[in-house]
Amino acid sequence: MRWPERLNSETFAVEERLHPARMTLETVLEGLSTAELVLGEDSGSLAIGDLVRVYDGRGEEAGVFRVKRLMASPLEGRTAAELEHALGLLGDQVIFGTRAAHDIAGLPPPQEGEEEQPVEVADALTYIIAGNQMRRRWWQFGASDFHPAYVFAYENENLLDAVLRTCQVVEEGHRLTCDFSTRPWTLNLSALPSQVECELRASRNLLSLTVETARDGFYTRVYPTGKDGLLLDAEDETGARIRHIDADTMALWGYRCALQSFPHAQDVRELWAAAASWLSARKNPLTTVTARAMDLSLKTRCAQDAPRLGALCRVCLPTHGLTLTERITALRWPNLLEEPERVVVTMATRSPGAAEMLIR
Repeated sequence: MRWPERLNSETFAVEERLHPARMTLETVLEGLSTAELVLGEDSGSLAIGDLVRVYDGRGEEAGVFRVKRLMASPLEGRTAAELEHALGLLGDQVIFGTRAAHDIAGLPPPQEGEEEQPVEVADALTYIIAGNQMRRRWWQFGASDFHPAYVFAYENENLLDAVLRTCQVVEEGHRLTCDFSTRPWTLNLSALPSQVECELRASRNLLSLTVETARDGFYTRVYPTGKDGLLLDAEDETGARIRHIDADTMALWGYRCALQSFPHAQDVRELWAAAASWLSARKNPLTTVTARAMDLSLKTRCAQDAPRLGALCRVCLPTHGLTLTERITALRWPNLLEEPERVVVTMATRSPGAAEMLIR
């Protein structure tokens, strides 16, 4: 077990480590990971905004976190600290004014009748991160495994929101990853593994399993709008004019409609492609598989026994005659200090498969 480290203003670890009485950690594939420390009188101290390097149950770095909230209980002699991932530091700053695609590409504004030229996601992220961090530059953009180009635009926008919105066009199988060994810290857009890397098996390291399918967040029809209110205008198979796209799962799940804006789309062709991709990723209900498991890699030193965020995980249920293969979207250590081997593994999918058979 590695104790969390408080960092100084130059992001170097201070000599004295924190020794919390209790600690939880949740790492997530999308959004900001979180942690909670309970500090006693002799556990060290924290202040709002302090930076803390946190380690997971295997003693591997889970990232740098910032103290978001402190709750003191003076009669009990303890303080609870809520932490969020240091990517949240981007949320302290804004893009003031308007930034268009030609600004990102370093080109003059398009003349009348000309269109903005698309730019890669990596170029957009590099531009908005580098040019909008004031006083202290915490982050820089590094490398990208995703190369399609789009027309991006930003106006008076929170910097973290701008980064996350930019990544909405990124296809499934990629995620933002963070490298805290550099200064400034480096944000990368990385491809997720396509091969199974870990396994949970009943009667071995799988303690319990819950499968949930929710109606939230799925759609079978989308009415898209593009830049400057651009509407889809296309013909269906009968020749009728339509301004929507239907999923091939409508007969299975019924009619569920969404209005969705794609401000980077500046013509009908690009709007159609963006909307079709968006709908394809949401055309089935979300199935979530939650497993309470043991991280046996602490004893076996075998990589297959170590659940890792973003990895494809094989779940074997011999008594049901089923094997699930899903991607890990969250890991939670409920009691990181006393039971580092116990971890809650969350996997999610929108592809109908074996997981659905368990709840039918």
